[in-house]
Amino acid sequence: MNKYKIITNEGEVVGKVKDFIRKNNSNDLSGLVVKKRFWKNYSVDITNIKSFGSSIILKEDYNAPKKYIWQRS
Repeated sequence: MNKYKIITNEGEVVGKVKDFIRKNNSNDLSGLVVKKRFWKNYSVDITNIKSFGSSIILKEDYNAPKKYIWQRS
């Protein structure tokens, strides 16, 4: 599977797509599963995505989860 980069509106890479979340058994997407290095996976709803292409750009108002190395999950 090609690992698409997830990029904020400001150009910061927040992770890569690990999997796609489909609506029921159709090919319509409802979200993405994102993997960031040394993090647990988290999901991004399709409504928070601005555009698809060689990378996926998130909308300006989306706040990606932030976690620092010293925080426990």
